[in-house]
Amino acid sequence: MKIELPLDEGSVELDLSRGFYFLTSNPESGRGLTISVRDPFFPEVKTADMMGQTIRYITSRTEFEAMTNSDQPRAGIEQFWIDCAGSKEKARELIKVYYNRVREANLYFSHVVPGWKSDRGLIHIVFGNPKKVFQYPNKEVWLYGEEDNVNSLQFTFRKVASPYGEEILALSRDQAYKTDWERAVTSWRNGRIYSE
Repeated sequence: MKIELPLDEGSVELDLSRGFYFLTSNPESGRGLTISVRDPFFPEVKTADMMGQTIRYITSRTEFEAMTNSDQPRAGIEQFWIDCAGSKEKARELIKVYYNRVREANLYFSHVVPGWKSDRGLIHIVFGNPKKVFQYPNKEVWLYGEEDNVNSLQFTFRKVASPYGEEILALSRDQAYKTDWERAVTSWRNGRIYSE
């Protein structure tokens, strides 16, 4: 929807529902005002809907669809964690760590999208904090393991232009990550908190 606003009227009041908004007087310029309206409890994960969305990284497509389309999604999510952990007590520990990582991703990596949806958020949630972060003018490298160790894992995030004026860091995807990704997801699914 396009809204014309006279600039000499003083102020404008907008009642916006949850979502992402980009206001500009010249769409071709790529410049404007970005407004992100989030849940009142953001960056916390407190609803079954958010718990279900963010668990996508470690579920199969079938599991994800069953949980999110369920009449009782929270019960399905809780059962997923119990099945992974083997007990309610262990499941509580997994839930606490996993959703704390989601909260941290929201705090540190949110921009146009919530942090958990960003590439850095994805890696942070599944792998945990890197041992070292190297920042360069056009990229950021996350190291898991020891420096100068060929068995260490590193993820490279390159700066890319965003249509909303700010640069974002996007993961340089590589088939070489597949084994490490599967190991991390399997760890979570077997009731073990993954961290390098």
